[in-house]
Amino acid sequence: MSNTADFRLQTSTLCHSFLLASANKQDTDYLTDLLDNTNIDLTCVPNGQEIIHSLLQLVGDFNQRFSQTHEIEPVAQSLGIDSDKPVDKTALEIFYLEILNGLFEKLNWGRIVAMFAFLRILVLRLSKHGHSDAIQMLIKTTSQYSDEKLKNWINLHDGWVSSLLNSFFV
Repeated sequence: MSNTADFRLQTSTLCHSFLLASANKQDTDYLTDLLDNTNIDLTCVPNGQEIIHSLLQLVGDFNQRFSQTHEIEPVAQSLGIDSDKPVDKTALEIFYLEILNGLFEKLNWGRIVAMFAFLRILVLRLSKHGHSDAIQMLIKTTSQYSDEKLKNWINLHDGWVSSLLNSFFV
């Protein structure tokens, strides 16, 4: 079983590494600058590179099957994430937590993949407008939420390694 500090560090590292690995060149440059002061050393996550590879594949499959970008447009507009104006981070965090709470009414690995897919959508949109503080908040919120609400289930199912190395499909 992972303790809270280890689990949060692993989750945060997975989020950062996944986002960097899934971004295009322009977004990768921005996210790399943003994350320069962040520990994204995958050595703290057993089989970290393999997990990121599997997660990229699973999120790609998820996006191909279930992505409906028109559904995020009104949300993006109401939260201001597609604007150069400052983002209301409190409203964004409340919205994000509401989505996660609804998503995890039932818990399975497919829903965890969906969480990463949704995080990626939000972060890539925010990065286009330089909202680094909102991106950091979303990563922190994801790590905290995972620790508080998902950790026990993830650990009961053999942790991050088991989930993503087995490359189950949603």
